[in-house]
Amino acid sequence: MQIVLLMGVVEVICHPLDYTLRAPRSVAKEMMNVTFNNVNFLDEESSSIQIYTVEDIQNGNETDYYPLSEQSNANKYGMLAFQAL
Repeated sequence: MQIVLLMGVVEVICHPLDYTLRAPRSVAKEMMNVTFNNVNFLDEESSSIQIYTVEDIQNGNETDYYPLSEQSNANKYGMLAFQAL
């Protein structure tokens, strides 16, 4: 039971766009593309690109992601989540 719980926690930590921001898959993919363009040391297959996306937003680059959130009405609370980060 503990291993299942641990695997769930790791999944949430490694995929914050999916579980914390609840971004639809298409929006999350676009956000990761923006991050890939903003951060020069990641490759497209990096397993930590979602973590760096959140870090990029926290570092003051949230305006790069606003059009993506406005583009998708599936995540009504995305802008609040950006501000909370």
